[in-house]
Parts: sequence; C-alpha cells; structure tokens
Amino acid sequence: MTDLIEFLIFWAKHHPIPVVAVVIGFFVLTWLLNRKSAMDRDAERVVKNLVESSRDKYKDVRPLR
Repeated sequence: MTDLIEFLIFWAKHHPIPVVAVVIGFFVLTWLLNRKSAMDRDAERVVKNLVESSRDKYKDVRPLR
C-alpha cells in the first residue's frame, strides 16, 4: 500500500497537468450539480407559490363537473 502511495506521489509530481485537470474537473462538476439543485429548488418554490396563490384566488369558485 505504501508503494502505491509513493508511486502516486511520484507520478503526480512528474505529470502535474492531468492532476490539475482532475482537480478542476471535480470542482466544476460539483459547482454544476449544486447549481442544478439550486435551480430545482427555485422551480419548486415558484410552483408552490403559484398553487398557493391560485387557491387563494379561486377559493370560492365551485369546480365544473
């Protein structure tokens, strides 16, 4: 196990570009996923507000059946 860690450290020292690319890719992916989650929460909030406002607006109207 120690040999593997030593090899990975050696490899990272001699190949910095792929290591930096992986780190940047990780942060970009995390940012995109957080952004999507925030957009989903915002969309849910908008729908909830629309439903609540329509309930208040049409509370005295009988449904058409």
